[in-house]
Amino acid sequence: MVPPQEQGARLLSVERLTIDISHEHHTQRVVDDLSFNLYAGRTLCIAGESGSGKSLSSLAIMGLLPKVARLPSGAILFDKQDLLSLPERAMQRLRGREIGMIFQEPMTSLNPLMTVGQQLEETIRRHKLVEGRQASRRAREILDAVRVPHVDKRLKQHPHELSGGMRQRVMIAMAMVCKPRVLIADEPTTALDVTIQAQILELMRELQREFDTALLMITHDMGVVAEMADEVVVMNQGVVEEAATARALFTAPQAAYTRKLLSAVPRLGTADVRSS
Repeated sequence: MVPPQEQGARLLSVERLTIDISHEHHTQRVVDDLSFNLYAGRTLCIAGESGSGKSLSSLAIMGLLPKVARLPSGAILFDKQDLLSLPERAMQRLRGREIGMIFQEPMTSLNPLMTVGQQLEETIRRHKLVEGRQASRRAREILDAVRVPHVDKRLKQHPHELSGGMRQRVMIAMAMVCKPRVLIADEPTTALDVTIQAQILELMRELQREFDTALLMITHDMGVVAEMADEVVVMNQGVVEEAATARALFTAPQAAYTRKLLSAVPRLGTADVRSS
């Protein structure tokens, strides 16, 4: 897909991953034989419509699949470890610190009873990044990094007091506070208007450059793919329809399903596809 000399270090490999969901009387295969590699400093988008299996794949990486899910085959390799075989305690150490995640709706991820500052400081202390009063300083620094204005005021506010775009910035701050090597973003801009959406995507690009983070983005929006992706995996009903560099995918899509997705007008306009 990408010439080896243009890639950074390979951080994450998903190899022939299969996910089944058990219902009362039958089992449904929701992801079938998914494989991809994710490299430092690069963005891979998994694109597809609702029900394609893209979000479940990201939850499998984080070890957060629902109890009804089963993984009959496949491997997820990070630092030469298969995450699927790690005990929960080891996964807890990895989550946030090495692999961060931004969810689609911040209000379901942020604690409504805690201020922004309290939540950031709790994350900082849980991962033992700094001690004592330094946690408060680190919280301020990360909010500055994600371009949150009036930081002292925001630290004292609760999530419901913030706009949707500001809540998403706080979620990004919480995901980036440990400087994870891999960041998973599951539809991070879907609930935002086009202007704020563009600002959030640009912010994520800036943070990626600053920290050399590998970004795995889950999206149904090919406009977002055009703005962000170096590589793309297109999924449809659990199956990979096409995998290619962003440039190849947009200039010469091979699968009929990909061409169908591309026929929709990108919401973010007609920005150039990132060079690959």
